[in-house]
Amino acid sequence: MPWRGRLTETVTSRRAVVLPRRQRIGAGELVTIGLGYAVVAASIAVTESRLAASGRAAPVWPVGHRSVMRFLGHPWLPAMAPLAGISVARLHDARAPYGVSALAGGTSAWSLAMLTTGISPVQPIDRLAAVLVGSGTGVIVSAARRFGVDFAPYPLPGDAFRLVLGGVVVTGAMPWILADLGVYAGDIPGLRTVFLSRDSPLDPGFAAVHLGHHHGMDGTLLTLTALLASRQLFALPAGLPREMLSLATSSLLIYGLSRWGEDLWNEQVVKRGWTQRKLPIVVRQGRPEGRRVWLGLCALAVVGHAVWSRDRKRSVWATPVPVAS
Repeated sequence: MPWRGRLTETVTSRRAVVLPRRQRIGAGELVTIGLGYAVVAASIAVTESRLAASGRAAPVWPVGHRSVMRFLGHPWLPAMAPLAGISVARLHDARAPYGVSALAGGTSAWSLAMLTTGISPVQPIDRLAAVLVGSGTGVIVSAARRFGVDFAPYPLPGDAFRLVLGGVVVTGAMPWILADLGVYAGDIPGLRTVFLSRDSPLDPGFAAVHLGHHHGMDGTLLTLTALLASRQLFALPAGLPREMLSLATSSLLIYGLSRWGEDLWNEQVVKRGWTQRKLPIVVRQGRPEGRRVWLGLCALAVVGHAVWSRDRKRSVWATPVPVAS
């Protein structure tokens, strides 16, 4: 294969090139993302079950283990495409280009199936999601065992942007993070003056931010996934697999931001009565909506990919490390 032997940390003979600890690119970002999804899935299961027992569960979400199964389908499975793809590429398998293509295609097909089933999950698709997420997790664990759990060295090109955008996204997601834990943001001192949560000025008696899971939280997770996973792209050699994974990561970022922004705007701006204009909804009742909106998202994803590619070309980490004989 033309791209064999060119990874930063492995060679064709499968003997690792041991770099100084501060220069090594481990799999820390991949492991951190996986742990984050696992924690959110656990909180969803506990909170949704508790709300269902008290009769306060959100009507659009299933409860108990089915709520976790739906979370596996979205957003965990779409996020798994670039994560597992990067892991496969870094493991330096000769079949990596084909594995990356199959993973991306399979995930796209599954996502389309999920979108066409509407709100209610379908059991066979649920099982397929669990299998794919489990398989991807196994690949990530293999990468962590091979490369360790160190993070890519700081700073990399674009890290300032990642920190600023990540901070803004997490701050805006505070009501949803707490809602996943079964807590209103308005019950936390200091947050009630910033975020609407328990009370809605336009609809007295109704919560502006219901307890339980929100699609804005899905957008938050996908955005953070893209920001962290993009740092792992510096460990890959130039070639088609890296460009495919870069485009997938950029697409994840743009889609995640659109979900995050739409939900935040609706709950914290529209529900205050400041405006009646809402941001475009990219998915409604489990189905894509708005051809022009999706075309715009695709264009922005291509732009993001181009910017990340430029940053990698300017970075010394894009140059393979000489291999000792």
